[in-house]
Amino acid sequence: MDDQRDGIVQCPLCNSEGAIPVDDVSKLKEINKVQRILYKKSSLLNRDLVKSLINKIRMLQKQKVFLQKKLRESVRDQA
Repeated sequence: MDDQRDGIVQCPLCNSEGAIPVDDVSKLKEINKVQRILYKKSSLLNRDLVKSLINKIRMLQKQKVFLQKKLRESVRDQA
């Protein structure tokens, strides 16, 4: 029987606060690096959850970019 246990890891990027301000691409690359490390060390169940959450984060990032573009266009059209 495998007696592997998941360890508790404090996030160095957000100090385990749950929110990470992303101001530049290098910060996003660092976040992805941490995600990959955590993914490799997690159980199979956690891997599926992490993969699902990563996909949702990417979708939200795309939506944010789209909505920011639409907002800029709307403000420009009103001026």
